[in-house]
Amino acid sequence: MTFTPERWPADAQAALQQKPGWLARLKTQYAPYAVYGYLSSMALWPLLDALGAGQVFPVMNALGLVAGSVGGNLLANRIEAWRQQADPLAANVGDRHPDRSRRRRRTT
Repeated sequence: MTFTPERWPADAQAALQQKPGWLARLKTQYAPYAVYGYLSSMALWPLLDALGAGQVFPVMNALGLVAGSVGGNLLANRIEAWRQQADPLAANVGDRHPDRSRRRRRTT
């Protein structure tokens, strides 16, 4: 059977009717990934458009700024997590110190 534009809708409808749960499973399993992929690609579209126009330096500058801010945020979050883990430990060590009067107070 040869593919023709006239037969395409009928063939697609017949295929979907043969597999009734296929479309429902497709929506629940793959739709989030398809939507995420679509939104990600549309977010990058202006960069690709600018690259196509020959604006390489502004595109690289924008990507560098985004990567730097993401990296900086990840590093800051990791340091904050370490600080939060160290606070109870420092309080525990300070309580066990024999001479509390000489202990320095930490300011936050």
